[in-house]
Amino acid sequence: MGRFALFCVAIAAVGCGRIDFDPFGGGGGGGGGDGAIGDGAGPDACAQSAWSTPVELSATINAGTTNWEPALRRDGQMLVYGCDAAVATLYAATGNPVDGYATPMAILQSVNSNGGPAWTPAGDQLFFVSDRLTKNSFRLYTSDFDGTSFATPVAVTELAGQEVDGPTISSTGLEMFYNAGSGNGATLRRATRAGAGAAWQDLGAVDSLNSGTTDGWATLTDDDLTIYWESQRTNTGGSIYVATRPQVGADFINPTQVPVLSDDTDGGDPEISGDGKTIMFASTRDGGMPNIFMSTRACP
Repeated sequence: MGRFALFCVAIAAVGCGRIDFDPFGGGGGGGGGDGAIGDGAGPDACAQSAWSTPVELSATINAGTTNWEPALRRDGQMLVYGCDAAVATLYAATGNPVDGYATPMAILQSVNSNGGPAWTPAGDQLFFVSDRLTKNSFRLYTSDFDGTSFATPVAVTELAGQEVDGPTISSTGLEMFYNAGSGNGATLRRATRAGAGAAWQDLGAVDSLNSGTTDGWATLTDDDLTIYWESQRTNTGGSIYVATRPQVGADFINPTQVPVLSDDTDGGDPEISGDGKTIMFASTRDGGMPNIFMSTRACP
């Protein structure tokens, strides 16, 4: 998953620049602020609960031919995801996994492709990747979100030395996992920063998670101690794996495939909700092109 190569039907046509939504109450969200790295609340409280059989999101979201790369705002009130067309496009929809979503609207458009969305913990900024400057050369961008509209994108120049895709931001906002490369052969990398708005420092490949095949498009639980990601180590189409670490900064251990979220078809781009109860991902398990599916689990 997470590749800019397929086609979909446009869901809603809008112009470039800022796009307005019906306000849904502030820009906040759960999941931490700008505290020091390592301020997690302890082990994932839901980790011992099994994921349910995945179900496909409604046609409101899966309206096109190819839908993937879901990104859930931490307050649960907005979903951003990618839809591949002649130009890959990001869409945003207000709503939540329980009550459903409003009609998606295209955001942050450019003449080239956009994808790989990821929210900051406060829900006031969206990271994404784009080749808007040089076609097929994907770099990282941010766009501020005020609860109503997205601002003009700003390039993250300190990571411009390599192709970037699939970012995910920790609950503190100070740690990021992303993959170098947007297709086959991608590898997971880690970066940190000293504070909100500070420059990112790339810390290199995450050797404990990379398999030598394709690894990337990760998501972290709210305690930052469990990571889900897409890997091709046992399936060339991609499967979802999970690993844990004892504390932030330590190596992740015991990469394990998540059976109920993985099958013999393509699967990847996992995104876990701030409360740990919901995970969304892209899959071809319905027999067609990738669509977004959802699985849930109980928590204490």
